[in-house]
Amino acid sequence: MSARRPTLRAGLALAGLAALSGCDMAVHSPTVPIFGSFFPIWLIAALLGIVTTVVLRLVFIRTGIDERMPLPVLVYLFAAIGFSILFWALWSGEVLVVR
Repeated sequence: MSARRPTLRAGLALAGLAALSGCDMAVHSPTVPIFGSFFPIWLIAALLGIVTTVVLRLVFIRTGIDERMPLPVLVYLFAAIGFSILFWALWSGEVLVVR
């Protein structure tokens, strides 16, 4: 049983190092100063995604598409998530370019 202790300790040490590998002081989360307070970009992107989805819903209601959708709750949920990710990727510059 004493042979397993060093293996367990080494495994825990490696797991701790792997968990801390994402903590880099040189890299900070993208934030935007608004009225002297810093807001994360993901929060602003989520709000923009929700607002864009509300506008999309109004367009769908005006054109009659909303009445024919089988699961509108899921459509609007995924639209809000998709728009939020799009705004975040465009704002933070994390858009993947395939060459």
